Amino acid sequence: MQALELVAGAAVAKCVAYWACAHGGLVGGIFFPLLYYGLTLGEVCAKVFNISRAVAVPVMLGAVPGALLPAPLTALSFPVGLFVTGPVQTVPILVAIVTASMLLVGSGFLEKLMVKRA
Repeated sequence: MQALELVAGAAVAKCVAYWACAHGGLVGGIFFPLLYYGLTLGEVCAKVFNISRAVAVPVMLGAVPGALLPAPLTALSFPVGLFVTGPVQTVPILVAIVTASMLLVGSGFLEKLMVKRA
């Protein structure tokens, strides 16, 4: 259980550091931090739900950027290319990306979150 706490703590620390950098005016993209969040979340899901890391990590590595960026094919190409998955392993990644994208980007929820309140 100590490893899970370490991974979860690293994810929280990365979120805080990213928030501080983004709101502090520093230049940086959001794609690679989202990949890191997906990777870490995949590790946590594999440990918590007792599923294979070979399934959880690529799925979450695609689903997290796919949920927040309006480029689902880009989100699919990275885990598929990185882990060299076949068609059987690509289907869960694609389903996770499409589901996450439809929930946040397709529904307009993400756009409503991005609108600054006056």
